[in-house]
Amino acid sequence: MLYSLVIYSVAARFGQQNPPAEGQVSAAVGGGLGGQVPSTLLGGADPCAKLSLADQVVAAKPGDQAALDAAKALVNTESNFNPFGAGALPKFCTNAALPATQELRGILAQVSDQDLQTPFGANGGLTAAQINAIATQSLQTPLAADGKSVAQLYQEQGFTDFVGAAAGGAAPAAKGEAKQAAKKGEAKAAKKEAKKAAKKAKKAKKAKKAKKANKGKKAGKKEGKKAAKNGEAKKAAKKGEAKQNNNQGGQAAGGAGGCKTGPVQVIVKGQEHRFGLENQQVALNPAIPIQRLCDRAGQSCAAACQQINQIVAASGVKGFSGADDAAKLRAMGELADQVNQLFGTASDFTNNPIIQ
Repeated sequence: MLYSLVIYSVAARFGQQNPPAEGQVSAAVGGGLGGQVPSTLLGGADPCAKLSLADQVVAAKPGDQAALDAAKALVNTESNFNPFGAGALPKFCTNAALPATQELRGILAQVSDQDLQTPFGANGGLTAAQINAIATQSLQTPLAADGKSVAQLYQEQGFTDFVGAAAGGAAPAAKGEAKQAAKKGEAKAAKKEAKKAAKKAKKAKKAKKAKKANKGKKAGKKEGKKAAKNGEAKKAAKKGEAKQNNNQGGQAAGGAGGCKTGPVQVIVKGQEHRFGLENQQVALNPAIPIQRLCDRAGQSCAAACQQINQIVAASGVKGFSGADDAAKLRAMGELADQVNQLFGTASDFTNNPIIQ
């Protein structure tokens, strides 16, 4: 007789809990998903299975209000449990990621303490009526559920009569799931930030490298120009030195067949433009420094000296005092170069007179 009473009582609880949600889901999205509702509400079922099924109902008809309402009703539906077993209490999902549909989060399910020897709330916490009032209200105004499991939401409301609940804190399993989810989220965020930072660093390194290369290129170009300029200046200086050496160097550059003396120089000092020897002005008349060279050379330059004196006399070129006169100065240079060639010494006073 007692066995029959137990069977009747369990059947009554099951019949009381299941039909509305099953019918509503079937009407909204068809019997395929509707037919799965009873199995998710059984006492031995995984409490998270009901939430996953609710997500599937919404996904079956995205944007459909009837499907969303049916899914909400399913989440709000009481799950069965054996009121006669040891530690008979309902179970709630501890996975903080479920339900995944945002519109379904923060909704609590109804509970029943029918047939329980000790009603909910007897040992502290909310009664069945109190938590059911909150659950009904959550259909219209969902609880804040970001990062929280359904089990945590019950604990926060002050309901502790469920499997795994801990007085004064979150359900251990729920807390573990939340901690793991948070840790996973932090790791993912850290990984993303690290990747972003690495990308930024790589970009900065590349930009720095390019900047350095560009700087090096500019510096190289600048140094190249400088070197080229220095090279040209050096070359020009060398050329000038060579000419100056030719103009000042005496017998070292003697020509073939010459008597190898001289040179007669053209020297400008202030406003005096004179012919000279050994970098010293001698006279306005070129014949004077030429005679000195001929006297030094003696008989070895006799023939050359005779020819030179004839050329100098015929040219009529002499030095001058006063302001620079390019034409006169050039004539002095040309005469000196001609004389020096006969003396066997190369010079270029035509273009490079000695300026003191």
